[in-house]
Amino acid sequence: MSPRPPPTRHQSPRYWLFSAIIWIVALPWLLFPDQLPWLTAGMALLLVGLRVGARLWQGRFFPPTPLDSFILLYLAFAAISQCFSPVPDAGMPKLFVLIQGVTGYYLIREGVGTPRRQTWLVTGLAGALAVAAALALFTLEWPARQIINLRFLTDRLPHLGGSFTVHFNEMAGLLVLLLPFLLATAWRTRQRPWPQKALACAALVLVGGVLLLTQSRAALISLILAASAAFIWSRRSSRLLPPLLGGAALLVIVLLLASGQGQAWLATLDALSKVGTVTPTSWLVRLEIWRNAAQMLRDYPLFGAGFYAFDATSRANYPFALIGPGFDLTHAHNLWLQTGATLGWPALVTMIALWLTLAHGLWRQGSSQPLARLYGASIVGYLAFNCFDLVGLEQKPGIFVWLAMAGGAALLPPLTAATHPRRTALWRWMPVVTTLLLLPLLPRNLANNTLDQVRLADMPLSPALTAASFTGDARRQGLLAYLRRDLQTAQQFWRLDPQAPLFLQNQGQQAAYAGDYKAAVNWYDMALGVDPTAALSYLWRGVAHETLGEKEQAALDYEFAARYVAQEHLIPPWQPLIYFKWAYASAQNGNNAVALTAIQQAMELEPDNPAYYQLLGDILQALGDTAGAVQAYEKAKTLQR
Repeated sequence: MSPRPPPTRHQSPRYWLFSAIIWIVALPWLLFPDQLPWLTAGMALLLVGLRVGARLWQGRFFPPTPLDSFILLYLAFAAISQCFSPVPDAGMPKLFVLIQGVTGYYLIREGVGTPRRQTWLVTGLAGALAVAAALALFTLEWPARQIINLRFLTDRLPHLGGSFTVHFNEMAGLLVLLLPFLLATAWRTRQRPWPQKALACAALVLVGGVLLLTQSRAALISLILAASAAFIWSRRSSRLLPPLLGGAALLVIVLLLASGQGQAWLATLDALSKVGTVTPTSWLVRLEIWRNAAQMLRDYPLFGAGFYAFDATSRANYPFALIGPGFDLTHAHNLWLQTGATLGWPALVTMIALWLTLAHGLWRQGSSQPLARLYGASIVGYLAFNCFDLVGLEQKPGIFVWLAMAGGAALLPPLTAATHPRRTALWRWMPVVTTLLLLPLLPRNLANNTLDQVRLADMPLSPALTAASFTGDARRQGLLAYLRRDLQTAQQFWRLDPQAPLFLQNQGQQAAYAGDYKAAVNWYDMALGVDPTAALSYLWRGVAHETLGEKEQAALDYEFAARYVAQEHLIPPWQPLIYFKWAYASAQNGNNAVALTAIQQAMELEPDNPAYYQLLGDILQALGDTAGAVQAYEKAKTLQR
């Protein structure tokens, strides 16, 4: 009996076609797992089972690629982090998308082994972009602030998605990733019949229009870098240029994170580059998010804070001066910080190694392979965009990232000792080495995760968790004492933390946002116990008291807020808002003389607010000054026009 020949790459096209059909059928269920969870779980198991079937049918689980070890390690780190997540419901849908993406990666990698099939993939990605852009016109959440004011267009576009809404930044990231493929496809049609040319031109106009409507500064910067990368790839003028560009980008990020002057630069650029009714703080908000994400890298070094638990864990442990409880803080707005904060340093090293391996392989192929330049430009644009925002591998648009990654990996030479020497093999062990080096920090990571689970997942507080578990972390030591109802010890620890007043105030704001105003008052009490001069804590406690119907206590809080507001040098709108709230509460309590003084101070700071004149009219009418009240009401009507 002759031995069975080794399986060839395309030994079973029928099995590949069957797997592709199942993958497409499973796509909507894994992207939207909340519809029928049992069917989603079944589809995920079926996709994994198809890989096992490939081993039985074709003699291997998947075609080997240089990225295999990094992909499998990333999957493992995501699964481990999910097990320790304080909010597992946030990460589970992302795990399903990750399974869909990984199986799609190997499916495409197995199916594009010839130049003709590579061309089909490029055309398919271009077509997918055109379809996505067409759908985006009627499903996007358009930005409030714009580089060029196009609200006269976006306000007229109907939103046909119902409750389904796509964020404009996610769409911008997808455009950056796939636009090179559309440009390449359009370029190939120059010798084709005119209907194909017209279709390509229409797709370019549509995608360009949607890109303009997203008003994404990160997308524009990323496309410039992608075009530069395509030019450099074709010339290959310097082998040192890619690492130099990467080092320069890293240096800029580090300077922004470390330098206080970075806030002033970002505020100026933000104000100059966009206009609108929303306060121009979007880049400053990102800076605040990045700083807290960097702190999470230190606090959760081994396996992170929890797979896609960034929102819950960052709000539960770190202060935010610019971000309120209603702000959608889904991720860290940066691929590297998001990976490190939620999955830990080993996963971050894995992510860096994955993209460096792919980019380096394409760079080596660039002079002889035009498609390598195309995929290289796409990757550079994608990674540049992900320095300012995030379209992750486990997000819904990330499916296209996996497909593009598979096309790029198909261009790399097969895994042999000649093409992947020992130093490359050693590089693949870096995530494991990083894990071993960080093992001494495992108790710290576990203690922080356990505290998060107690607070966010109602897990019982373990007696093994002591203040010594958080040595050097006064904020968490205070939280532990608070959970043990030892408020005096909690206050002592929090006084050692210079950011504790803002942090405790944030906890009160989150409680108020959730509708628990009594808990909010308790948090504000603790904030004022640490810093009795915190004007904003008095303000928000006054709002909570006012909501609870405790008008006299609210007026007293507003009075204290007005007393200390000058000491904090708060910028508008806080100062006039504090005086306005004090005036309103005083008027409600019948202290119209005090209310008159307070509203006049608010009007000095913000003279064109119609609500202030409306309240002034009410106060003057209560004081018997009818003529003055009429004049104030007329002024309010004038300003409202």
